[in-house]
Amino acid sequence: MVLDLPLESGQEKKGESDQMDAAGPAGLGEPWGSLMPTLLIIIVGIFLIKIRKSKNQILELEKGETKKNPGVATVLSCLYCGLGQLYNGQILKGILYMFFYGIFIGFAITAFSIGNYAALLSLVTLCILLWISGMINANEVARKINVQLDSLSETYRKDKQ
Repeated sequence: MVLDLPLESGQEKKGESDQMDAAGPAGLGEPWGSLMPTLLIIIVGIFLIKIRKSKNQILELEKGETKKNPGVATVLSCLYCGLGQLYNGQILKGILYMFFYGIFIGFAITAFSIGNYAALLSLVTLCILLWISGMINANEVARKINVQLDSLSETYRKDKQ
């Protein structure tokens, strides 16, 4: 026979704290451990596919655009994901890289704090992949800008002659 005695304020029933720990961040419950990393992988995959598709498009260069140093773009992206894109003048892409990188870092810290090491591993892997793809993308775009500027200046010289 179990007696359910009224508790004083500040006390919890035995087992309530266990239920609170399993809830995860913001009360997401058990799916947090298995569903969230999968969703994040899908989101990053879509983001990276969009970037790869845009690789073959011609960049719209603004008047007065200067050549970009691919090494500087890569180092900036190495320092923090998205800085190389900002250097190349791709403001929206740079902000998206920074946003997703920050979100994944935040989720990784949360996964670590609740002891969900499977989610932590997935999130750290996503962060590394996003970081590396940001460096590669910044380098490629800087090179592409330089090629287009060389092509434009060559066309301009031919037109003047």
